[in-house]
Amino acid sequence: MQLTNRQSALIYNIGAILSYVSLVMLLLDAFHCAQHQQQVTFTRFGFTLTWLIGALLKAPYKWDRLWLKVSALVQIVVFSIVSFLYLVGGVEQPVFSRWG
Repeated sequence: MQLTNRQSALIYNIGAILSYVSLVMLLLDAFHCAQHQQQVTFTRFGFTLTWLIGALLKAPYKWDRLWLKVSALVQIVVFSIVSFLYLVGGVEQPVFSRWG
C-alpha cells in the first residue's frame, strides 16, 4: 500500500503532535514531583539529564531550518525545566550504590 503525500504528511503531523503531548505530560509529572517533594528515581533523572545533554550536543546541527531550531529549543527548555524540577523534588540514590 502506497501512501499519498497528503496521507504521509497527516501521519507525520499526528506523530509530531503526540511528541509534544508527551513533553507536556513529562512537564506535568515533574511539577507534581516538585510540588509534593517526591523523590524521583536516579534512572528517571538520568533519562532527563542525558536527553538534555544530547539535545544540546545535537542543537548546532539543527540550525539550518526554522522548525528544526524551534524543535531543538523546545526540547532543551522542557528537559532543562524537568531536570531542575526533579532536583527540587529530590533524586534517590542510584540502585548500584545499594548493592555494595
